[in-house]
Amino acid sequence: MQLLLFPPAAKCSPRFGIRCDALKKDAHRTRVSEESATLFVFSCQSPPTCVRRRPLSRSKLCCPAARKTARALAVGNSVDKQADETEESVNKDQNSEFERALEEESSKKLYGLSNPTYELENLANMLRKKRLNLFPEYQREYVWKVDRASRLVVTVLCNRLVPNVVFHEKAKGVFDVVDGKQRLSSLLSFLLADDNEHGYQNLPPFHQLAKLDDDYAVLNGLRFENLTMDRKNAFEAYTISASVIPFDTPKHDVFSVYEDINSGGEELKPQQLRRAVFYGPYIKLLDRLAANDDFQHIRDPKAKKLGKYELDSKEADREMILRAFAFHRQGAGRAKSFKPPLKKFLNVELQEIDAMPLEVQEREMKTREEEFTLVVKVAREVFGEGAFRKWEKKDGGGWECGNAVSMPLWDCLYSALAELLIEEKQRPVVFTQNASRLQREVQRLFEEQTPELEDLGRTTAAKLAVRRDLLKNTIRGLLKPSNEENAQLAHARCNASKGANEEYVVNG
Repeated sequence: MQLLLFPPAAKCSPRFGIRCDALKKDAHRTRVSEESATLFVFSCQSPPTCVRRRPLSRSKLCCPAARKTARALAVGNSVDKQADETEESVNKDQNSEFERALEEESSKKLYGLSNPTYELENLANMLRKKRLNLFPEYQREYVWKVDRASRLVVTVLCNRLVPNVVFHEKAKGVFDVVDGKQRLSSLLSFLLADDNEHGYQNLPPFHQLAKLDDDYAVLNGLRFENLTMDRKNAFEAYTISASVIPFDTPKHDVFSVYEDINSGGEELKPQQLRRAVFYGPYIKLLDRLAANDDFQHIRDPKAKKLGKYELDSKEADREMILRAFAFHRQGAGRAKSFKPPLKKFLNVELQEIDAMPLEVQEREMKTREEEFTLVVKVAREVFGEGAFRKWEKKDGGGWECGNAVSMPLWDCLYSALAELLIEEKQRPVVFTQNASRLQREVQRLFEEQTPELEDLGRTTAAKLAVRRDLLKNTIRGLLKPSNEENAQLAHARCNASKGANEEYVVNG
């Protein structure tokens, strides 16, 4: 038999056990379930502090106040239970979201890899056999001063610790130095200074210690050949631990490793990291196109006119070209629509080309180079310094063209022009003949605050497709010949049959 304790002061009711005010006062001691709102009562003959109880359903409670109290308790319990369940559900959903994100970013290939160690003599042999590349094309040059290099050599001579390096196995048994290039270049230059048989990939001219501070000043002028045999052997046998990215590691994992390394040193932009991970025909194409004269006029016309245009050291110009290709082929409602973040979207573009056979890559690069050259040439001839720029309302009234290229506008207008010129085979001469009309019409779209161009701050696959189609249809409509132009065209065809060689175009 279960018992319920009430305070001795609670007065009994012959029928219902306790008064309603006592019930209210001690409601927190009353057991009420959300299903039946059971109330425990006792008889007057029971001892006041330890009582028998019998359950009453909600409908048999003594008075409206008691029933109201019981209902409140039932609802309160139900709400508390639902709140607990909701909080638990939210926590589970949030934890699941965290887990999904971590699972997506985790590398199965790199998990659990051990770090091999290399003796300096082994690294020197790898360098001789060209199995160790100290100077990948995507890496910065050797920049250490002689005092810093000398101090590192002293660290090794004194048998102290040198930080790990990172290698990327670019081919079987062939490694690029991803992190630690300055350190290894300094140590190997000192070790191989007197080995004149080999050029050793243009090692820096660091042959002897110099500019050491007071603690080690006595070692200034020391060369490897000056060491005793024991010291030479110890230096050659000094081991350096290396983290190695295996040959067949997926490129997105490699990119993440490069990002991790970059986060602890000189900050590189994503496109600079792409150069390291995806270096090959595509990256070389971006380099060539970044030097395109029409592109440079579009990107910074003032600097180009003054002869002060420079390639972007952070490679924003190359990323701009990569965006054009990626959005045109993937982002505008095609096989693979754009999905944030942009960084991964552009990486996928490079990955897909990188996975192609080399001869296929070369054909694709040729096609893209021809496309890009044509699109930027026509864009510059038609829109001049306003190419790929938003029209903005001036404070004093009127409209003016923005100073910088709008990247969302670049993405969709490049794609629209590429479709018209390449896929629909519109002749470039028709664009230039209608240049003033095209300029006015694009300006009008901004002046009328066309919704598709009103919000250029955020890009989605759907928005990109809508903007591209708006611009493409607008431009195509202006390229259709009038009745007078059709008459001229008929006359031209007649002349063409007689050997004339003039250029005309019919559209739709």
